[in-house]
Amino acid sequence: MLLLLAATAFADTQSLEYAITAAGLPVGTRSLKITYLPGPQGEQRLLECYTEIPIAGFSQRVSGLSADSLPPGFAANNAQGGESWEVQAVRNAGGLQVHFVDARGTQSSQFAFHQVSTTSLALMDPERSLGQASQLDMLSAETGELLSGPLQLLGSETVQVGAKSLPAQHYLWTPETGPVHLFYGEQGVLLQTRTRVAGQQVELTLTEPPQTRELELNLDLGPAVQEESL
Repeated sequence: MLLLLAATAFADTQSLEYAITAAGLPVGTRSLKITYLPGPQGEQRLLECYTEIPIAGFSQRVSGLSADSLPPGFAANNAQGGESWEVQAVRNAGGLQVHFVDARGTQSSQFAFHQVSTTSLALMDPERSLGQASQLDMLSAETGELLSGPLQLLGSETVQVGAKSLPAQHYLWTPETGPVHLFYGEQGVLLQTRTRVAGQQVELTLTEPPQTRELELNLDLGPAVQEESL
C-alpha cells in the first residue's frame, strides 16, 4: 500500500495493547497501532493490528486504511498449526471484493456495500461508532465470511482498564456464531469484548487507558496527490 499526500503533512499515532484471556487465564495479546494521516478529503487512519494466541498456535497481522463511512478494505495474514492463509478485502465500484488465499488456491467473492456494515478490523477504529444501529454485518479478517446478527445498545457500564474504571457503552451483537459483548469508551476506543468459545468465556481487554495522540513524523511527500491501494 502506497500513500502520497500533498504538501507537508503531520502524522500522529496511537498505540493500544490488549490482553486476551480464556476462562480468566491469559492466552494471548493484541496490539493496535493507529496512524492518523491528514488527506485532501479529511483525516485517514492506517490501522495495523497484530494478534497472537500461543496456546492455540494462532497469529494474525491485519492492516487497512479507514477514511470514510464505507467499510474499509484490509489485508490479513493468518497462521495456525503450521498452516497459513490470507484474506484480502479490496474496495471497488461495486463494494468489497474478497479473496481467500491458502495452499489450495484462491477463492473470491463480492459483497455490495449495503451488505457490509463493518469489518473485524474496522471494529477497532475509534472513529467508527456503532451508534444506534440495530444490525451488524461484519466481514471477518480470519475467514473472509460475512457474520450477521442483531445489535443492541444495552446502556452505560464501566470496564476495568489497568488501574482505572472507565465508562463504556455496552453493545450486544448476536451473530450465528454466538453472542458478542462490545464495550466502547468515551473516546470511541474499544475497551473490551466478551464472547464464549468452546464453552469458555474469552475476553479481549485494553491493558492501559487510551493514550493522547502523539506526533510521530513529518511527511513531506511532494505536491502530487496519488493513492494506490491493495
